[in-house]
Amino acid sequence: MELQLFKTLWGHSGSLAQAADEAIKSGFIGLEGNADLTRARRDELLAVLQLQYLDYIQ
Repeated sequence: MELQLFKTLWGHSGSLAQAADEAIKSGFIGLEGNADLTRARRDELLAVLQLQYLDYIQ
């Protein structure tokens, strides 16, 4: 079994790029957030995740 830590986006007021940077600096493997996203927000999230090699859970 492996413990995987994700930074939550709940209450995060900055950009997704900032959240990704914070996650990496803090040793998280990805981001966790809401499944109810607009298409534009999903596209932005996907780009950030791919750029930073992060996982995502809902």
